[in-house]
Amino acid sequence: MPGRREPGTTSRGCVLKIVAEQGGKTLPIEINYDKQVWSGLSWGAGEVKHAHFAAGAPIRVRCSSEEKSKVVLEGQVYSVDY
Repeated sequence: MPGRREPGTTSRGCVLKIVAEQGGKTLPIEINYDKQVWSGLSWGAGEVKHAHFAAGAPIRVRCSSEEKSKVVLEGQVYSVDY
């Protein structure tokens, strides 16, 4: 159900931000997994569909946090074939 969250979680859009760019243009990211849980461990995952970027050209991915205290951000990038 849109807008419904599990108890004790907050949407990633409120805490973590993921931005992908190619050639100076922002690429659309499909976000299906984005949670901040009460324990403080937060995570997010998104997918840039192949139709939205040019193969062979660099893509820049930036991650940031709205947290006021110091945090450690870790990122991983995967290529997926369907």
